[in-house]
Amino acid sequence: MKAPEFIANLKTLTPPINVEKFDDAENFNNELVNLVMNYDISEVDFGDIGFANEVLGDEESYEVGMFEEKYIIIDRKTGEVRIEDDDDEGTIIFSCAESSEKFIDALWIAVKYFSKQLDEELTDNWLDECEAVAKQCAEAAGSEDYFPFYQDFLNCYEN
Repeated sequence: MKAPEFIANLKTLTPPINVEKFDDAENFNNELVNLVMNYDISEVDFGDIGFANEVLGDEESYEVGMFEEKYIIIDRKTGEVRIEDDDDEGTIIFSCAESSEKFIDALWIAVKYFSKQLDEELTDNWLDECEAVAKQCAEAAGSEDYFPFYQDFLNCYEN
């Protein structure tokens, strides 16, 4: 999913999430970079995901946000989106998606699920439903290898 489509979809939620486009928006060759650099998304939290005010980067990666006090990184060579620790080694905590567009696809599935949960009471099968949504997110992200991240992100654990 492209950044403008994600922003448009956010407006369809109940309640809607309105995110403004910056006047000086530019087109970048990465959709997560476009999302962070072109939209006022830093004030919106998606569960434990928050996006940065601006993209930071070096020759190896872009840093676009945070997940549970860890960095959301885009590998510049492979395009993979992952969560890394802030240690010197860049320890990978989770792999999230094959690409930025697939990460946004998966994030949209999760955001719709979160929005739906606001209006519903938890049922006996909420854990099964949560894990099914995490599997949908992993598929959208590129493979079942990404399931552990979405299981954690959606908090699919018994309390």
